[in-house]
Amino acid sequence: GLLGLMVALRRRLPLVALGLALFYVGHALESSLFPLELAFEHRNYLPSAGVLLALVAALAAGLGVRRGLALGALPALLYLGVTVSMTPTWGDAGRLYAAMHTAHPHSPRARAQLVEWLLAQRRADLAESVLGDDQDAAARLHRLRLACLRDDHADPASAFDAAARLARPDDMSLEILLWLAERGAAACGIEQGALLTALEAVRDRPMSTPTRLRLYVHTLKLRLARGEFAEAAKAAEMAARIAPRDPFPRYLAAEVALAMGDRAAGRRWLDEGRALARGHRADFAQIEAGLARALDAPR
Repeated sequence: GLLGLMVALRRRLPLVALGLALFYVGHALESSLFPLELAFEHRNYLPSAGVLLALVAALAAGLGVRRGLALGALPALLYLGVTVSMTPTWGDAGRLYAAMHTAHPHSPRARAQLVEWLLAQRRADLAESVLGDDQDAAARLHRLRLACLRDDHADPASAFDAAARLARPDDMSLEILLWLAERGAAACGIEQGALLTALEAVRDRPMSTPTRLRLYVHTLKLRLARGEFAEAAKAAEMAARIAPRDPFPRYLAAEVALAMGDRAAGRRWLDEGRALARGHRADFAQIEAGLARALDAPR
């Protein structure tokens, strides 16, 4: 009905139509096919300006500009009062994350934000209490991360199994898996093979391209460190395919080829990386020089 009203009023009351359009456009992302969490009210802030615009424009048209603006100032003052009441919470990260978790206790995102903030404050006990008895994949991985930070020897089996079963891995589960890969599973008493299995189980599930690339790069590095060159080479080829304009996967592929004793493939990957690096903002000169020396070294 409002969309029909917007079309009907677009010539006679264009500001009313514009306000309604702003409301719908502002909600186009989370009210369409993208699976965002709708509970967080901050996604309504910009679209609500469209409601205010439509209301003031309608009042001005019906009652005259002065009366319309005077009545339209009332919701504006209401907006101002709500903003002032929320500023102490939004101005403090800890209070904000705690308030979001209290308001939305079943939201994995709200829980993860609070847990990560508590970990940054070195308040591991409170972080563990926030996780409570939750048994979803993100909660299990968070407990594994907690154990790792405490230098405990945790059993990752249940956490990795839960992560591997995720049809659509959440951002926090992926970030913790990547954190474990970057930190080095051995530092936490975690067997590399178990971590590799989890990484490779999720890397082709629905996710952003940059995250998928990071997963392939880390599985490549872990395979290379374990001397599993054939699997590392497959991961390198896939990483290069995922990022066709990024030279870094090509340098990694050249390193794998060198480890396999295939200098021809190493030179081919290095040349591809050099060609892409010419227009890249990052400086890869040191990496290129090291690979060139290794390729030119006597057999």
